[in-house]
Amino acid sequence: MELEKAIRERRSIRKFNSKKVPDKLVAEIIDLAQWAPSGGNQQLWKFIVIKDMELRERLVKETGSTPLLTKCDKAILVIYQKNYLTHYQTDIESASAAIQNLLLAAHARGIATLWVSTEKLNEKKLREILRIPKDYWIVSYVLIGYADENPPAPKRRPLKDIMCEDYFSFEDEKNLSSRYSPKNWTFGQLKYYWNTSILHTSPNIAGVFPFGRKEDFEREVEEVTKLLDVDEAIEILPYAGTHTVKFLKNVRFKKFFFFEISKQVESFLKRRLDFFKIDQKNEFLVSDELKIPAKDNSFSGAVCFQKLEMLPSQKQLLAEIYRILKKQGIFVLSFRNSLSYYGLWYIYNYKLRKPMDWQIFEPINYFKMKSMLEEVGFEIAETIGISPTPFSRGVATKLFAPMCKLVIFKCVKK
Repeated sequence: MELEKAIRERRSIRKFNSKKVPDKLVAEIIDLAQWAPSGGNQQLWKFIVIKDMELRERLVKETGSTPLLTKCDKAILVIYQKNYLTHYQTDIESASAAIQNLLLAAHARGIATLWVSTEKLNEKKLREILRIPKDYWIVSYVLIGYADENPPAPKRRPLKDIMCEDYFSFEDEKNLSSRYSPKNWTFGQLKYYWNTSILHTSPNIAGVFPFGRKEDFEREVEEVTKLLDVDEAIEILPYAGTHTVKFLKNVRFKKFFFFEISKQVESFLKRRLDFFKIDQKNEFLVSDELKIPAKDNSFSGAVCFQKLEMLPSQKQLLAEIYRILKKQGIFVLSFRNSLSYYGLWYIYNYKLRKPMDWQIFEPINYFKMKSMLEEVGFEIAETIGISPTPFSRGVATKLFAPMCKLVIFKCVKK
């Protein structure tokens, strides 16, 4: 296969069929992997081919490895020996070059692959199970098999956004802020971030619970489902759609709409809904600004799951939601509350420390949100709080809602 064709047509595959990859082909692609450049030409990579299904099931259960480990034909764990060159970055760069070779060699032979990070695994347990010495870096898994899907090519950034000459000279709107608070972002930067960050999200990952624990997430969706008792509704800024999938499995509307600020997100969310077989009749409304392309008094209901805290300001969008709702229309909103224990966690982890895996968001003060909703004309009909303490995950309360990690407001347009 021509190199350029292989580079452009290789895909990350997350759905494999039952066909087996011959051991001879596995050996061939690993042999080609080792022809990559390496720091000091040390070539200190090692490849552990994990074929045993019981072993892979154990890795998923005991180390937190991806469940996809049990859905492919074989898994290859790439490790790299320490101590020869003392620079961690050099070792990881070397291993990564070998992995790219492996991916392209596999694709040229019709073998599907998925490069999977091992960053958040229980490394100690992984070493114990696979008997890996401490003087090896654990780099990545590469899952292999034969594809049972044919995903479209993800959109790539325009060359002008990633290349300049001699000196750094990129447009300000394309320079993603390294600060966690959306107040430090322009709307243009935020929109660009949403368009690009959605590219790294998998449409078929089911075990991801946004900004919290499974118990909180499931109770949140359960309570919102009960509060939004209408025939037709619109979700505001679904983004990756993790809430959306769970929500639409619980409830059925005559028609459901989505408002987004990104065509890239629309494309991704359609794939996710298709993967999870969500056949709810729907329509997307996309705008380049926080102005919903719909007439006044168009919808009976609207819902927004934990997205307002990702915006530089909230009032403009709240006014838009009020505008498109019919009289007595219902708006159900969930958000992370800065007056809870979670607010303290946020201050410590985001303001006092530099988080390794940060997200753009800032919890909102319960009373500030309530005031903004009332200022644009909403009446708060019901309030529910979830998780009043770190030890009460998934517990819902009305009495102590102002101090809960998650708050849900049911609002009615007067």
